[in-house]
Amino acid sequence: MNTLYLFPDTNFFIQCRPLDEIDWSPWKSFDEVQIIVCRPVQREIDNQKNRGGDRVGKRARHTNSLFRALIISGKDKITRKAGPKVLMRIDPSIRPSCSLKDQLDYSKPDDEIVGCVHAFRVSNSGADSRLLTHDSGPMATAKMLGLDFVPVPDEWLVPPESNGEERERRRIETELMQLKKAEPVFHISYLDQSGSEIESIEVSHVVYESLKPDELAVLMDSLKNHFPIATEFGRHDKPDSPPPGLAIARMIGGYSPKYAPPSDDEIESYKNKQYPDWITRCEKILQGLHHALNDQAGLPLFRIAATNEGTRPGKDVLVTIAAHGSFKIRPPEYRNDDDEKESADKLKNKLNLPSPPNPPLGQWTTSFPGFPSSTLSIIDHMKSVQAMISPHTALDRPLLLPPLALGRQRDSNAFYYKEDRPRLPVQSFSLECEQWRHGLDPEIFPGEIYIGESNTEVRGALECTIHAENLSSLIRKTIPVKIVVTVASVHERAKDLVDMLIAHSR
Repeated sequence: MNTLYLFPDTNFFIQCRPLDEIDWSPWKSFDEVQIIVCRPVQREIDNQKNRGGDRVGKRARHTNSLFRALIISGKDKITRKAGPKVLMRIDPSIRPSCSLKDQLDYSKPDDEIVGCVHAFRVSNSGADSRLLTHDSGPMATAKMLGLDFVPVPDEWLVPPESNGEERERRRIETELMQLKKAEPVFHISYLDQSGSEIESIEVSHVVYESLKPDELAVLMDSLKNHFPIATEFGRHDKPDSPPPGLAIARMIGGYSPKYAPPSDDEIESYKNKQYPDWITRCEKILQGLHHALNDQAGLPLFRIAATNEGTRPGKDVLVTIAAHGSFKIRPPEYRNDDDEKESADKLKNKLNLPSPPNPPLGQWTTSFPGFPSSTLSIIDHMKSVQAMISPHTALDRPLLLPPLALGRQRDSNAFYYKEDRPRLPVQSFSLECEQWRHGLDPEIFPGEIYIGESNTEVRGALECTIHAENLSSLIRKTIPVKIVVTVASVHERAKDLVDMLIAHSR
């Protein structure tokens, strides 16, 4: 049987007369003409059936009903029995040729249909298959690939819409455009840390693991061996003369320097508190060094920039940032300059080992006429004299505190976290603004990506949506997220801390 296979594009069903109204006699050289509906055409008809009352919507709904009946019945639609026989069938199994994905853009329905024609020809060698279209774009694509095509004759087309229908369509489009102009126009973009726009977040992240028990034991033994606890405290090694630093005190008459050995309490404090406390503190720092290094490295970050590019402010705006996948998010912790300094100091203390305590030694003391003998140094004594002369020092003055912030109203143009700023990782968080002004610099919404300790790879997506009272439809932008996690040993860094403390003691 001499059969012709025609692959119509979507516009064939929208712009042409019904199949049974078309004159197929020019194709009588063929025994049969098969109109094959592939999946891209089905999908486009599905999308267009939801349009309003214009001709495109009406024709799409009629065609969709026809497709549905054919699918349910499992039979072909025969519109002509002979001269030639004409039938239509739906074949969703035909997929676009994978070999053409670098030449065609399969996100475009026309290219996808041409890809289906090519795939059919490859699978059915010798079959006469052609593209059926009225549009020049698909024709050019088919010709480029060496595929045959049939131009839809002008006499197959339905007449243009009546003037009344056209005017009504334009009126509705104009009203929609006016409504859009009265709305805010939001734009969302994702930025890297340099401020450049990105379409995906793909980073590597290092996570330090804790010291193993045997590694910690070796390091602590090294510290104890290099800094053993003192057993001699200079009780029998009295200096021959007071140190040169006390020479200035000779200008004050009546002093009498004396040498005092360390007391039992000082020795006891050193042996039972100061030295054991130092050992405990060093061990705690080494045990928690991986936490400190992870805190220093920080979490993977994201930055979202959003602007109101319209001519109207956004009212009662809600911006929601959500994590989809094997990770959570949280906004960065709020810190002022003092908080930053305090945090940096704490981190520094966690990344350095403290020096061992000095064992107690004897010291020179002074005794002045009119004062009881004590172990005060000459400097401490001078401070005591100064305190007696001028008792109202700065420490005695009242501490001035800034006034408490009285119930301030929110800035209607600023963003505030809905409910409270999340302190722990969450799946999503939101910010709200009473009135988002247009024409201003972008609002930046930063955040951290929490990946968990057990993850070796994070995959998912980050989504930002914007709602507003005067916005007809929400704005959404989503980008993929991929984070490769590398686990690193903290042993080398811990050994460096021990070696550095030993080197500084020499």
